[in-house]
Amino acid sequence: MKIGIVTFHWAANYGAVLQTYALQNVLVHMGHQVDIIDYRPTWARDNKIPRFSRRPREMINWVDHYLRKYKFKQFCKNELHLTTHTYQLDEKISGFDCVIVGSDQVFNPDIIASGNQLDTTYLLASVSRDTKRVSYAASFGNSTLASEYWERFRQLLSSFSFIGIREKSGKHIVEALGLKAAAVPDPTILWDDFSLLANLHSLPADNYVLNFIFQQTEAVRMAQDVIAMESSKPIRSVIGLSDKLKGKSGYYNLSPEQWIKTIGNAHFVITDSFHSTVFCILTHRPFVSLVLNAWGGDWSERIKALLVEVGLEDRLLPSPTQEAIRDIYYKTIDWGKVEKKLTDWRIKGEEFLRDCLNS
Repeated sequence: MKIGIVTFHWAANYGAVLQTYALQNVLVHMGHQVDIIDYRPTWARDNKIPRFSRRPREMINWVDHYLRKYKFKQFCKNELHLTTHTYQLDEKISGFDCVIVGSDQVFNPDIIASGNQLDTTYLLASVSRDTKRVSYAASFGNSTLASEYWERFRQLLSSFSFIGIREKSGKHIVEALGLKAAAVPDPTILWDDFSLLANLHSLPADNYVLNFIFQQTEAVRMAQDVIAMESSKPIRSVIGLSDKLKGKSGYYNLSPEQWIKTIGNAHFVITDSFHSTVFCILTHRPFVSLVLNAWGGDWSERIKALLVEVGLEDRLLPSPTQEAIRDIYYKTIDWGKVEKKLTDWRIKGEEFLRDCLNS
């Protein structure tokens, strides 16, 4: 079967490109011909070229943008099967037996809507009528959907043959719209062998605590202080160019392959990232996940759902204290039990995809 995937492959974001890589490889392994539909929305910041300026701060941001984008473009060029044609907003997508949207937050209006105007490419409105429509592990990013989007989502999702959602809360949203849905694991759970990618790049073995954080908060600083004291190991962050120029110690401009390796080599990981949490689990690295409050809301729903599935929900700390962080650091993870839950979950995802594509 010829399958197209619509997702956020264009993002300079580790989780976005690695889940794309994972879903592509799972489908190819199942015997399908797979292309990533090269749609790059103009509303996305990663697809906008920052204006060059001679002001030092803006110049640093400009250089940082290009160096970071280069690493991700190289990954896409080497690892993803992109369509030769780059699609535009509302351009008809045809020539596929099936188009799958997902994974990632492709159903999150906070991302795909501008001024309440949805980019319906991610609801497959542009896909030709004779093509099967499927979502796999699509995420709303939150536990609710604003009422102004209900009718549009109901209308467009009703044309899907199968709806696979990443979080159970998202499944409940779809069911509230009067449609059927299944909760399925993120593609990075399905394609768990990232060893080939990780081994493409070598990093010096370093006895460190990795700090991969989107939002620096008092809770994050507390976690860093407590774990640095208890472990007697340095904190290493993934940093931007401005921090590097200030002499801050950390890892700058990592490729996706290097990012996986950095997690796998860490003594312990502090994060508020969904996919960083996933790769801690896949590489058996002890971690603590902190709540990300961004864009005026709690964005930790995705991490909560993930950790519940693998029995590690106690490692998400919504309101951390020094004692709670210390307890998490010393608490041993039974990776055998985790792997058993991952295997069962993985089977459910694979069965969902086979049912979608063989029906």
